[in-house]
Amino acid sequence: MNLTDYLVDYLKQGNNVEIPQVGVLTMNETSAFFDQATNTFYPRKRTIAIEKKHIDGNSFIQHIASRECVGINTAEQLWHNYTEALNEKLDTDGCCQLNDLGAITKKGNDYLFEAAESSSLDSSPQHLQPIAGVNLYDMGSDDPFLAFEQPLKPIEPDPIPEPEPEPLYEPEPIPESVPEPELEPEPEPEPLPESVPESEPEPQQESVPEPEPEP
Repeated sequence: MNLTDYLVDYLKQGNNVEIPQVGVLTMNETSAFFDQATNTFYPRKRTIAIEKKHIDGNSFIQHIASRECVGINTAEQLWHNYTEALNEKLDTDGCCQLNDLGAITKKGNDYLFEAAESSSLDSSPQHLQPIAGVNLYDMGSDDPFLAFEQPLKPIEPDPIPEPEPEPLYEPEPIPESVPEPELEPEPEPEPLPESVPESEPEPQQESVPEPEPEP
């Protein structure tokens, strides 16, 4: 059981709900209109507001009893407990969120309802967005479709991309030729010394014995 969900669904159905000490949450409808300054069409829109008034009876209590399958007395007690907690939250925080519908805010002794940007009370929210660029039909024109025709924009050819410049390659340095060292001439072989004939040994003279002295 979540009475906030029941309350939001009940308000989206276009019903009014009176909250004690706060006021009556009522549905306001804004008629569709066309803004000629911006050529924008705004469809019908329904929003929630808080009005300082009193309504006889409270059909929302019957809605609670139907959803919870309880008696009226039990539904009244549930609603009483819920509104007491809601007023206490407004006194403490100054704001009470009603799901995706918006929030009840308290400023001094005044109560306001701030609708959420994405909230919608209509069954088909996809048709509630403003439509910009609307061309109205000119009754004085002979051609009824002239107001909706737009001149075609000439198709511009895609620009041809400029070719990318070829990368410049630096030439590789030519290696310097190292002169080969000159080979020294091989030394000429030294002439062999002329062979000296070996001298023949001189013949040794035979020693002559000295004569013994005479006696």
